[in-house]
Amino acid sequence: MVDDYARRLQIYDWNRRSQLLSEVSLPFAEEMDDRKAKLAAAGFITGVLERWDLDKVDDPEQARLYLMSLNPAHRELAVRYLEENPEAAPDGAL
Repeated sequence: MVDDYARRLQIYDWNRRSQLLSEVSLPFAEEMDDRKAKLAAAGFITGVLERWDLDKVDDPEQARLYLMSLNPAHRELAVRYLEENPEAAPDGAL
């Protein structure tokens, strides 16, 4: 499932990728308690991001997704981008 979504979403810009990943993650909330649902959604997002294997964040929506990842390297890339582009930081991101 993760491989399939990573492949399908790769053609879209980061805004659309973010929207679609949010939609895919919604069912987790219906099936699990809040804590487990957030962890499952973050795990799914992490898996998709790992399939893309990017070594740079260059978009505010990409940074937002990378901040939600369970992978510390993803979060580090997002923080670096947001420090260099503070106007792109969502409230409370840093």
